[in-house]
Amino acid sequence: MTTIGAHTAGPGRPPATDVDSIALVAVRLFGERGYDEVTMADIAAALGVGRTTLHRYFPTKGSILWVHHDEHDAEFRQALAETPDDIPIVEAVFDAYVRFLTRHQHEMRLAKGMVAVIVKSPPASTGKWTAFDDWGRYISEFVASRRGGVATDLENESLGRAIWAVLWTALEHWSVSDDEHPAAYLARARATIEGARAQRPAPPDSV
Repeated sequence: MTTIGAHTAGPGRPPATDVDSIALVAVRLFGERGYDEVTMADIAAALGVGRTTLHRYFPTKGSILWVHHDEHDAEFRQALAETPDDIPIVEAVFDAYVRFLTRHQHEMRLAKGMVAVIVKSPPASTGKWTAFDDWGRYISEFVASRRGGVATDLENESLGRAIWAVLWTALEHWSVSDDEHPAAYLARARATIEGARAQRPAPPDSV
């Protein structure tokens, strides 16, 4: 774990000892004041460290908000790759995401705060769609591996991005709830998309 060095914080200031602790403080400030209103100087002050020290670990606000993003990308792709071939596509994606989350139980409070900030902030401020565009692509690639073709085929990309949109919507609802874990929201979202795919048009009325 990357440490920033324990220190004695001022009144009301938690000691910053690692990158997750720093991110938790920053996310709390983003939630209280709004992402655009918080500066790196504000975060450093809340942590009780100098701006130079903070910049050694996080060069920008965005790098704090998206802490662990690259490694989480890789882990989610690995979870998709490990999914047995006999599991249906929608179930497989949600199961892979839940397995990914299970490895990060200790990050739930931070993850929930991050999602809440992203939901409440303009996409241009947080880089929301730029950062998450890859996740839709990963799922589209997984869909293509099951259905054939390539991820950019209309059918594969449409299904992949639709699954990601439903999964992300579950996380959005969880982020403003009192629940500590998103499992119930993910289960409801999965059931919804599976139910929608199973529906058939009603037959026309008899004349």
